[in-house]
Amino acid sequence: MTQPMGWPDWRDVDGRMLEFLERLKEREFATTFCDDCETCFFPPQGFCPECFSEKVSFKEPEGKATLYAFTQIDRSFRFAAPDVIGVVEIEGVRGRVLSRIDAPIEELEIGMDLTLDFIDVGEGYLLHQFRPAMPAGA
Repeated sequence: MTQPMGWPDWRDVDGRMLEFLERLKEREFATTFCDDCETCFFPPQGFCPECFSEKVSFKEPEGKATLYAFTQIDRSFRFAAPDVIGVVEIEGVRGRVLSRIDAPIEELEIGMDLTLDFIDVGEGYLLHQFRPAMPAGA
């Protein structure tokens, strides 16, 4: 029987990613924001990919999340198999988010709206995941 793959040693992660992970513990999905050109970007990093400024801070994106692509993994390293992994676009954020999608693959459609959620992965950490948004009035 295959054992789950271990989690990385979070202490080896650079400062920006470590702050991102610490904020996830508080159920806050915040990524880096350029204080000079006001570009919001993911993944978190120490300089702006638009203007190369190092004046960056953390900010929670306010735009809606949309499913850009998805696939199913029949053998999962950590979560229940089969596991659905998606590429998510967040309005107003440069870059896309690779994330677990909490829904059966049969219920997903490219372009559908998603809602941010979190999953406890042990060792005191939460990770982000997305699930289909509830239709208006539901």
